[in-house]
Amino acid sequence: MFAELKPARRAIVDTMVVVEEVTVSDIKRNRLESRPSIVLTAFDRERLTKKLGDTLSTADIETALFLRQEIERADIAADDVPLSSVVRIGCEVKFVDHAEARIQHARLVLPNAPQCSHCISVLTPTGTALIGLGPGQSIRWTEQGRERSLAVLEVSAMNDN
Repeated sequence: MFAELKPARRAIVDTMVVVEEVTVSDIKRNRLESRPSIVLTAFDRERLTKKLGDTLSTADIETALFLRQEIERADIAADDVPLSSVVRIGCEVKFVDHAEARIQHARLVLPNAPQCSHCISVLTPTGTALIGLGPGQSIRWTEQGRERSLAVLEVSAMNDN
């Protein structure tokens, strides 16, 4: 999947794979296997793979590994998936972040996209957790040694407001 990356970026991805194999415990592997099914459109997968390759030298390694895992385990769907069925880049999402115990509304964006007050980059842990989930799905992950979880309540097309 990452074979199309430039040689220098490919080396970083290969290093991430080795680092992941050494540092991921059996508990984390079990948690990875118990994550919910997610769906990425072919277009989002392509953009995420490219963005991940472009930002490897500046991205938080833990978040980059998390995003790579999500890309690799996702089911890939046609780009005409109904907008309200899955969290995609550019969509609006209503979710519960259990760490903050409150409902949040956000727009999922690429890192260099124009920002709004409620935008969340897909290259943040929360953004990575959201991508590919559908309404009613929840996910657990570890961020800087802390257990995190969130649940998606609603997904909709981007509002222009």
